[in-house]
Amino acid sequence: MLGNASFLKNIQDLDVASISDPKIDACDRIIRENNISYDQVSKVSKAAAGLYRWVAYVIDPEEPDQEDEEV
Repeated sequence: MLGNASFLKNIQDLDVASISDPKIDACDRIIRENNISYDQVSKVSKAAAGLYRWVAYVIDPEEPDQEDEEV
């Protein structure tokens, strides 16, 4: 999916304000319940790590970046 140009374009064009609170809460719950971290995701895929960073920002724009190294 991450290699699909239309998927990436859709993400870029998405109005973050249009994402409902229940969807944001569901994403947050999935991340917390599975103890998913940027470091874990980046070890598997740099592209997925970028998407994880975007989702984490959507969930909480005030949360400082937890990443140890630059991408």
